[in-house]
Amino acid sequence: MSLNMKRSAYVGLAVLFMLMMLLPQLVSAESLLTPGQLHLEHDTYTVNEGEGALVVKVLRTGGSDGVVTVDFCNCGNSATPGVDYNHVNGTLTFGDGVTEQLIEVPIVDDSIVESLEMFKVFLKNPTGGATIIQPELAWASIIDNDSNSVANGSVTGTVINAVTHGNLSGAAIQVFNSANVSVRTAVSAANGGYSFSLPPGHYKITASRAGYHSSFTFVDVTSGVATFSPAIALVPVTQQSDGTVEGTITNALTGNPVPNVLLEFRSGSNVVDGPVVGSATTSDSGSYSAFLPVGNYTATITGTGYVTGQLLAVSIGGVTTGNQNGTVTPILATDEIRVVLTWGETPTDLDSHVTGPSGAADRFHIYYPASYKHFADAISSVVLDVDDTTSYGPETVTITNIQGGSYHYSVHDYTNRFSGDSAAMSSSGAKVTVYKGSNVLNTFFVPTNTEGTLWHVFDFVDGVVVPVNTMSFQVDPFTVQ
Repeated sequence: MSLNMKRSAYVGLAVLFMLMMLLPQLVSAESLLTPGQLHLEHDTYTVNEGEGALVVKVLRTGGSDGVVTVDFCNCGNSATPGVDYNHVNGTLTFGDGVTEQLIEVPIVDDSIVESLEMFKVFLKNPTGGATIIQPELAWASIIDNDSNSVANGSVTGTVINAVTHGNLSGAAIQVFNSANVSVRTAVSAANGGYSFSLPPGHYKITASRAGYHSSFTFVDVTSGVATFSPAIALVPVTQQSDGTVEGTITNALTGNPVPNVLLEFRSGSNVVDGPVVGSATTSDSGSYSAFLPVGNYTATITGTGYVTGQLLAVSIGGVTTGNQNGTVTPILATDEIRVVLTWGETPTDLDSHVTGPSGAADRFHIYYPASYKHFADAISSVVLDVDDTTSYGPETVTITNIQGGSYHYSVHDYTNRFSGDSAAMSSSGAKVTVYKGSNVLNTFFVPTNTEGTLWHVFDFVDGVVVPVNTMSFQVDPFTVQ
C-alpha cells in the first residue's frame, strides 16, 4: 500500500472517530430542544356582529425551540357558516423563538334580528415536537347588533368563605348556558363580587379557588333585568368530613313552627331537580337536622296544604351549622298574592313596606305600626300578617284581589336606618318570595356589595311583577314610597 493511501486511511479513521465522539453530544443537544406546547389564549370569546372579525390568539408556552406548526379550524353550533361567519381553516407556523400567532374569523354583519349564536374554534395536528394542551377548543358567541335584538340582562353575585363569611377574592367564576357550554369566565374581585351581562336564559355559575371546595348556583337571566344571585359559600378543604345542618321551618302566614314537613337536599344553590343526597322531617317544634357532605345545598320543603318551598343551606365538615331556617306558606286562594321576606341573623329588624292605589288622592302604606298593618276597600285588601323584629323572619304581606295601578314593595333596614353608609342589609342574605295560588311567581335576593337601608324590590304594575332591585338610604320609615 502506498504512503498516500495509508495516510488517507488514517485521516478517514480519525474523522470517523471524531464523529463517533460528537454523536452523543449532538443527540444530547437535540434532546434539550423544547418546542413548547400550543393552546388557545381563552376557552370562550364574545364578538359583536358589527365588529367584522373575531381574532383568536394561539400561544406557544413552555418552550419555543425550532419551527412547529398546528392546524386550526372552526365549525358552527347555533351559528351558520357563510351566513353568520365565514368558515376558516389552515395551518399556523411558529418560527424558532416565535410564541404567538393569530386566527381571524370573519363575522357577517346582516340585518336580521337574531338570538345569541355560537361557533367553535379548535387546534389539531401539531408538528415539530410541539404538543397541544388545554384550552385547545374555544366557544365563540356572536352578539346581534340589530335594533330589535333582545336585550341582555345582568347577573351579579358574591363568593364568600363559608366559615368566616368574609368575601373571597381570586375565585375562578365560570358561566355555563343551558347546553352546558361555557360562555363567560371571570375572577372574583377584592370584595368577592362578580357580574356578567348575559342573553336571557338559564345558567349555571361555578366558583372555585385553591384551598376550597368548589360549588355552584343556578340563575335565570331576564332581558333588561338586573338579577342578583345568592352568595356562593366555599368551604375550606380543611373541612373534609360531613357536617350537620340544622334549622326551623315556620309558617309564613302565622310565624309558627311547622311540624312534619319533608326537606329533600340537592347539591348546589337554586337546584330544583336531580339526585336527592339527604333528607329530614321536621319535629313537633318545626326543627330539622340533616347530616350532609361538605358543600352548598338547596332543600325542597313539602307538606300537605303548603306551597312547595325552598331553603339554601351550607354543610361545613365536622361541625353543626344552625339557624339555616326556612318558611312555607299555606296554599293561597286564586285571588291572593303573598310576599314573604326572610334573612339572616343581622340586621335584627328588616321591615316590609307596600304602597299602592287607595282609590283616593293618597296611596295606602302598609308597614309595622298597628294602624298601618291593614288596608281594605270595597274590592281589595292588603295585610301585614307577620312582623318579625328578632332576625330571620318571616315578614309576610298578603294582597287579596289586587287592582290595576302600581304597587311598590320595599324592604327597610330599620336597625341601621340612621346610617349613611351601611351595607348590613346587603350582607344579610335577605330573600323575598312572591306566591300566588299554589305557585311561586318570583324569588329575589338582596343586591350584594351595595350600601343602602332601603331595598326597592319590585312593583306590581297592573297585576304583573316588575323587578326593580335598587338600593338607597332611608331614615324615616313613614315616608317610604
